[in-house]
Amino acid sequence: MIKRITWKCVRYARLRRALSQQLMGDLPPSRINPRRSFSNVGWDLSCPFHVKPRKGSRIRPMKTYACIFVCFTVKAVHLEMLGDLSSDCFIAAFKGFAVRRGKLVEIFSDCGTNFIGASKELKAVCSIESVANFLCTNEIVWNFNPPSAPHFGGLWEAAVKSMKFHLWRAIVTRILIYEEFRFSLFKLRRV
Repeated sequence: MIKRITWKCVRYARLRRALSQQLMGDLPPSRINPRRSFSNVGWDLSCPFHVKPRKGSRIRPMKTYACIFVCFTVKAVHLEMLGDLSSDCFIAAFKGFAVRRGKLVEIFSDCGTNFIGASKELKAVCSIESVANFLCTNEIVWNFNPPSAPHFGGLWEAAVKSMKFHLWRAIVTRILIYEEFRFSLFKLRRV
């Protein structure tokens, strides 16, 4: 009798339904194929941090950003500092990363406006023959995530979350000067 009543109950029927299992999509080939570290990277920017350009009581803080590069092969993290969100600052950080870590093959990023602006700027510069030859010989491919796809880029978004977690605990509520913030990023590379 109890079994018959429970099977007719709508609330119980909703509770006893079989839950569907979410299927995980296949990882992209750049995450599976073994390659040299930092040849395939994903990258993103952190939230703004307020940093003073120099010491002084009347110096106003300015916004700076941490640029996070995550290696797809070994999940290592490289941090660079950006003064602002302009394409010039991004290209400078990108060049600094490439000089320290070596030749890049593929870059993955979201569709941020500074990334798209930098990509357009690189395409405009690519029209110059010598630069086009340089990019062709280095074979750097830049991939953007589809717009409005929050399930893409989880690897570097997790690195941003971890970096902010450690950095906020290191600086607490202080406003650092430029060199102190840069040194804090250097220390975070070792974590």
